[in-house]
Amino acid sequence: MGAFHRKSSADTFDQLSDFEGSTMVSAGCLESDFSEPSPPPRASPHDERVRSIIFDLRRAAGSDQPAWELGGAVCALEEAVKARDAEQLDLDDLVDMQLAVIEAAHVVLHHHTAARYVEDIGIGLSAVIKLLKRWACGDGHPLAAGLSEEIRILRNALHNADLHVRRRERELTQQHRRAACLFEEIFGPDVRGVQ
Repeated sequence: MGAFHRKSSADTFDQLSDFEGSTMVSAGCLESDFSEPSPPPRASPHDERVRSIIFDLRRAAGSDQPAWELGGAVCALEEAVKARDAEQLDLDDLVDMQLAVIEAAHVVLHHHTAARYVEDIGIGLSAVIKLLKRWACGDGHPLAAGLSEEIRILRNALHNADLHVRRRERELTQQHRRAACLFEEIFGPDVRGVQ
């Protein structure tokens, strides 16, 4: 991300101290002005939606059910783009969302159940990145040109991958139950209490 540089507080302080001989406190700024902190600015519905989507995408990257979580985040992304009050995505949010999508996709694609859906997941992830770019450019119809269908392919693939995970978990649970019953038959119920 070398092209984007966010200023640190040290950079800002250096800029302020460049005004040699100037007073840093204006005449209208009295000590009493600092006694009560002003409330933080309210985030717009757009900003709240964007932050929520980024949170959902990052949660997918750290989840034990990444396909399920990513599918939910993609649905939220589509709804945000379709919203009537959807503002243009700013550059910082675009970068944050793209990174969060990549992190979540990395986790999903490394899960063993995603192996049979790699092509569909790839098609859909490419569509999500295009959608984010269109949203940032202020395109009036970001889901046009087949992106909606490609994102649907992604959601279907993620849903199917999650169903395979759940099926496998049920199979393992049943195997454990059978093994426990067999163990109890062989050694008797008193073995559970012995340590």
